[in-house]
Amino acid sequence: MISNIMTITETTEGKDSNNRVPIWMLIWAQFLSLPFRILFLFVRKHNYTEIRNDDWTALYPFPTDGHEIERKIIAENGFDGCIKFYHLRTEDMKINELLQEKIFGEFHWEKDFGIFLRQFDSPNDWPISFLVFIDTGNFTFNRLRKVNSAWPEWKYEGINENDFNIIIEYTNAYSKRLTIRK
Repeated sequence: MISNIMTITETTEGKDSNNRVPIWMLIWAQFLSLPFRILFLFVRKHNYTEIRNDDWTALYPFPTDGHEIERKIIAENGFDGCIKFYHLRTEDMKINELLQEKIFGEFHWEKDFGIFLRQFDSPNDWPISFLVFIDTGNFTFNRLRKVNSAWPEWKYEGINENDFNIIIEYTNAYSKRLTIRK
């Protein structure tokens, strides 16, 4: 099993600015947003399961040493559409079976033993997502960690040959990361 091979720890460096909001400000924001939340109940929600007529494009437009993964956008979120949700596919049929009917974000990192991705159950669940791992040795799909991160651009950061970080939030005041040790 994958948990015997890797350990994952979440750390925060610096001061998390999210913890410094006074409670009165949260109550005030909830009160001000109430009319919009009521209006949203009556607005028809987008069906995120319908794939738009976009073409499949390379997840990364440059050649890689790993699997060539293609993506097709299925939904956007955020004020400027910066949060995108995709279906993924590859020419490796065993991996392709594991990717079918799942929703992913932008993050992708491939090591010699597998592929790390950011998965969503639904675009409506934003920012709740999962760090998932596809073991390319035995072709299994594993959810490694549930993450509540609104930052859309996760980054890979190498520590040494076996250990690395996935930065899940970054600001000038603090950063959150998942440290993965093999």
